[in-house]
Amino acid sequence: PITRQMASAIIKEAADALGLQNINSHSMRKSFGYAYFKNTKNIVYLMKLFGHKTQSQTLDYIGLTDEDIQESMLHFQV
Repeated sequence: PITRQMASAIIKEAADALGLQNINSHSMRKSFGYAYFKNTKNIVYLMKLFGHKTQSQTLDYIGLTDEDIQESMLHFQV
């Protein structure tokens, strides 16, 4: 096992090598959550993965936007 600090250093080094900025374990966690929700629409599993107590906490955390909601309405069919 590696420490949290070592994991952060590895991520930073990889991001630097790719010319990416503002990449860290926290931003990757949030990006994963956003992508997971967009692909699965399963907020309950994501909430449990993140250890959140409420669905609204998870939705706020992943940064679900009004644009996301409007886009989902464009594809809604009965």
